[in-house]
Amino acid sequence: VTGQRPFRGDYDEAVIYSILNEPAKPIEEVKSDVNPDLAYIINKAMTKNPDDRYQTAEAMLADMDTLLDALKTGSSSSFSTKSRIGITGAHAASGGLFRPRILFPAAAIVLIAAVAIILMVTGDKGGVTETVAVVDEQGQTVERVVPKSEFRKNFALYPFENKTGDPANDWVEAASASLLEIDLLQDQILNVRSANDEFAMQRLQRAGFKKWSEAPWNLKRRIAKESQYDFIVTGTYTIENGEYVFTRSLHNTNTGRMVAQKEYRGSDVFAIIDDISVGLKTDLEVPEEYLENLKDLPIAEMMTTSTEALKAFGVGVQAVTVDQDWSTAVESLLKAVVEDSTFSFAHWQLVLMGLTTNQSQIMDTSLQKVIQYVYKLPERIQFIVKSVYYQLKKDTNKQVAVLKMMSELYPEDTIGLSMLAQQYATEKRTDEAIAVFERI
Repeated sequence: VTGQRPFRGDYDEAVIYSILNEPAKPIEEVKSDVNPDLAYIINKAMTKNPDDRYQTAEAMLADMDTLLDALKTGSSSSFSTKSRIGITGAHAASGGLFRPRILFPAAAIVLIAAVAIILMVTGDKGGVTETVAVVDEQGQTVERVVPKSEFRKNFALYPFENKTGDPANDWVEAASASLLEIDLLQDQILNVRSANDEFAMQRLQRAGFKKWSEAPWNLKRRIAKESQYDFIVTGTYTIENGEYVFTRSLHNTNTGRMVAQKEYRGSDVFAIIDDISVGLKTDLEVPEEYLENLKDLPIAEMMTTSTEALKAFGVGVQAVTVDQDWSTAVESLLKAVVEDSTFSFAHWQLVLMGLTTNQSQIMDTSLQKVIQYVYKLPERIQFIVKSVYYQLKKDTNKQVAVLKMMSELYPEDTIGLSMLAQQYATEKRTDEAIAVFERI
């Protein structure tokens, strides 16, 4: 009737909360020219108090038949104003208060709401975070403050598409995706999954595409839904008058609708990525009191300050993910670490390629560099690096301890969980492997 949904929210839980606890806006407030008797029928059917709704389908049908007859004849229907118990009726006359159908006593609801407001206003960490005790690979128990699960945000990150018309700028596609992923991974409240990971790339290639810019929107959305990600980040970039122009879009995975879209301009790609990261957290509605205490390093400090090293890195990542050209990938990544020997994430990519192609010399040399500069990486990647390091050292106890710690601090990160489950399976710890697979 109105062209709008009666209950809205940026994500499913918000919509469900609205349905359970908030009255729908009266139809006539949304569409002023709606037939008043049609408005009455809809409002009555949607009132929060079940006792005030139609008690039988026959009663609702009778009102609808009366309205239909009136519309056909051009006369007014016979609904009496006093009988209207919807939003314009008895409850509105008594102040418009609706009783949410929740199984808590009213006093408890008031108390819970008051506590929640106090926590949010004062910025008490108990509102958004909780303290957990975890055991590290040295056997030491440490306490950590982590975001509560209900505040964590899950989303799939697709590469920004090259709109410059020049394939020579394709390196920006891979480089910017990696920069943004690493920037966001330093925040525990965010669970970001790159579309360049193995699972997503396999799905893309099985669908007959080489790169994400060729894939239709519905495929991207389907893959994100299969991985149970609430949001999708996509975008484009071009170059105008020597400046990069990035357009970043955020979509709701379930509805496919756009949540926000913003444009970023500048000559410094590192600064642009930092700005995109900050804007995403705002659009994802990460609580402000959490962000106030967040240590957010500039991406150049975590990756590299060298544009030449970044360009070589982007060429290498593009070569392996799109073209499966391992030779070019290794050559380009080696060039990146020559340009900047502290480029830890480029060293890490070389470790992975050395493992895949059985080039032990590249793997050993790069692994030493990764360990040397591991502090530059987000913590969850540090966990994965340590896991591989202990695996190569055949210290499975520490490898499992590292992965268990990661799974407790980042419970929705399926990469760490998958590695833990596979290690349990390798050690024939079947029950524990099954338990982790069930979590996934």
